[in-house]
Amino acid sequence: MNGMQLKKILHSRSGKNLWTPKHYQNTISNFIKFFDMRQNYFFEYVPNAYLNLCVDKAQQMANNRFVYDFKAGDKMAAQICAEWLVRYLTRQYGNLLKDFVVVFAPCSSQWKYNKRFGYFATILNAAGIMTANEHMSIYGERKPTHNGGSHFVNEDIYHVSVAGEYFKGKQVILFDDLLTSGKTIEDFRSKLEAAGAYVEREIFLARTIHHDPISNRGVLQEMAEGFYEAVAHSKRCFAQGVNINKKSNNNYNKVA
Repeated sequence: MNGMQLKKILHSRSGKNLWTPKHYQNTISNFIKFFDMRQNYFFEYVPNAYLNLCVDKAQQMANNRFVYDFKAGDKMAAQICAEWLVRYLTRQYGNLLKDFVVVFAPCSSQWKYNKRFGYFATILNAAGIMTANEHMSIYGERKPTHNGGSHFVNEDIYHVSVAGEYFKGKQVILFDDLLTSGKTIEDFRSKLEAAGAYVEREIFLARTIHHDPISNRGVLQEMAEGFYEAVAHSKRCFAQGVNINKKSNNNYNKVA
């Protein structure tokens, strides 16, 4: 499904008045842009402020906990996610996968990057997938403020450097933990492309789902009714998503 097909579905479902409020138009435009890109993710992340709107709150809390653990560099979360990624990339590219290098999007500091993606890269390398951790460096530490999902970074104290000689001519698959506004990954993609790399695809652990403030329906209600499933199937790495088993302590214990 592409962006134009999605627009037709939304238009026929909700009528022309769906497109009149400017802020809602922007939301839909971002959604359509997402569907027109080669971007995929494993499951949905719902901000804590909207958890009470979820049909299965306990399950979503377990999903969110997985994201937090992965961001913190938890080795079990890293191993599980790496296994998903190996399985997905092998299915998508087969023997051609040897021609690609997986590059992890920068985070707020070098030490956090090493903790989050060091062990992760080791697992991919053991499966025969190239990574490029040693060919990029993060200087300083980003302390972003959030304004409408955007990051504002002081370039004097934070800078990401990539090895131009290494990335020139490389076929790259980008990976990041969370897709929200998409600004971080797109800025980094531009940097890699300026160095001569070709970015084939962007893959995320999870995609942030926001509740639509215009009505009480929103995308969470669409998820409950099955409409969201119809369009998400084409963007999840595995159409049905992944199963993170929930526990009473809101942690996960096994992933299918």
